[in-house]
Amino acid sequence: MTGATLATPAVSASDTIRTVGIRHFTIGVRDHIAAAKFYSEVLGCRHLRSNERYSFMECGGSYFVGEDPPPRQSEQSRAMAAA
Repeated sequence: MTGATLATPAVSASDTIRTVGIRHFTIGVRDHIAAAKFYSEVLGCRHLRSNERYSFMECGGSYFVGEDPPPRQSEQSRAMAAA
């Protein structure tokens, strides 16, 4: 760019994006198995499957994933050293 400024369109509170749904999203949780139990038993979502780090859920036609945080580097190093 040569110093020219780009015009920024004005945005107002009445501006909206029309959506028809959400394909999927991810929620970071400490314990994805406990979170899946909560979402299914308390909120009525459907638990589709889980693996060692993720729980896949469906609720009202939208999908979301409960994700445990990745292990910290020190935990990974200890696990690799123990193997």
